[in-house]
Amino acid sequence: MKQKITFLVLSIFISVTIRSQVNTNFETFSFTAQIYDSQIVNAEISSCLDNNKVTHIAWIKNDGTLRYLMYSKFSPVTKQFITTQLEAGTTEVKIAPKIITDSNNNPHIVYIMKRDPNKGISNGNYAVIYVGDGNGDGTFDILQVSANPKDPSTSVNSLYNCYVNDRPSIMLIGSDLYVSYISESNSLNSYNKYLIFAKKNGSSWTYSQEIKLESSTLGGTYNVDYGISFPSKASTIYYGGLIDISNYSPRIVYKSTGWNVVQIPGYSGSLGTNKHVTIVVDNSQKYHYMWYNTDNKKFCHTTLSNNTYGKIDEYAALSTSTGNLFPSTVDIEKGLPIYFYNLLNGSAKIIIENQEIELKNIGVGYGKDALHARNGFISLTTASEGNQKIYVSINSGTSSGINDLLLKDINIFPNPTTSHIQVSGIEGKANLTVFGIDGKLLLSKQFIGNEPISVSNLSNGIYNLRIQTTNGLVERKLIKK
Repeated sequence: MKQKITFLVLSIFISVTIRSQVNTNFETFSFTAQIYDSQIVNAEISSCLDNNKVTHIAWIKNDGTLRYLMYSKFSPVTKQFITTQLEAGTTEVKIAPKIITDSNNNPHIVYIMKRDPNKGISNGNYAVIYVGDGNGDGTFDILQVSANPKDPSTSVNSLYNCYVNDRPSIMLIGSDLYVSYISESNSLNSYNKYLIFAKKNGSSWTYSQEIKLESSTLGGTYNVDYGISFPSKASTIYYGGLIDISNYSPRIVYKSTGWNVVQIPGYSGSLGTNKHVTIVVDNSQKYHYMWYNTDNKKFCHTTLSNNTYGKIDEYAALSTSTGNLFPSTVDIEKGLPIYFYNLLNGSAKIIIENQEIELKNIGVGYGKDALHARNGFISLTTASEGNQKIYVSINSGTSSGINDLLLKDINIFPNPTTSHIQVSGIEGKANLTVFGIDGKLLLSKQFIGNEPISVSNLSNGIYNLRIQTTNGLVERKLIKK
């Protein structure tokens, strides 16, 4: 089914301009949006950033009676939103949209639908739906992806029916478009759930049953309600991320010839210990795997290659965080990790190169895919039910440089040193990072006040130190003897 779309320009409200002490300027823009998160906590909005740094947003409009799939674009040049209603309003429950753009900047969206909120769990009541403008002509194809029957009261078993609490994903493998989702368990698959890949072929789909989601194949216990995270683009080796609920540790699933699973040790815990697994592929084809550890209040980042993971870098948030979502991303041209979290006071922070930049009056994280970066340009999408607005915060594209603030009261001693250093002039928590003269990160540590910090593992030489406090960033030189 195709639907011709008329584009509407909505009003823009400039809500805040942040000029941080690290010379990174953020502006926030917003538009009125009827959002009401009635089904899944903070899962009604998804965004992405195209080659021209335009932010594309898929979101669910809820006017209290009907729900609509909506599509908005924000241009950093015109500073304007263009919003499109993609489907007629219905009582069907549309949940968890995911949006990507292709190499021509055309949008592709997938979501899960419950056809009749008054019906039960018959497989005809659920479906994975694709909506996309592959030709870029403003005409959107609307196609059902999963094999579920279309009568909400009917149950007809298939290997490719979707699971009722699925979180579908969409990605490009080369130029081919794939939708991934979890199958329901029924007699045809011996009552097991599988990861399904559906490849788009015109107006139809070619299905493949990929991996059985049980302990014998995953090496642990997997809660399919959490979903499997895939990047928006992939090569012939697929990497996905999930949380194992036998010990709540992060895991990597990957397919080379067959599917395999790797657990990342040292991060096990209880329900909610590890959240928001994200995988991003940068332009050098390096895979970045990120998540947030709530026990240690640290963002974690590693890279994937040769079917395993590398060194895990951690960043401890300076402020107390709140909320369900902790989006992470990587600048796809610079390979630079960037993080986001909400504060208890209603503000939020973006973390760039160990700098924390506070943004005010931008609502909360409202979807798993909300933070994006390209060549120093950053786009963050948030929302507020109370204000009925969606916000896009963008910077001036200066994420690659650090300015020395020369805060005079903060000093390193002893300097030169042989084993330990202390930092004077700081109250409360701060983060210290040590870089070699080649720019390589050698040490990252959160400390309190003048707590001694060991640098005994560093070779003799000169190092660059960055100290991030709640008041700003300081750069200092350290001599190790």
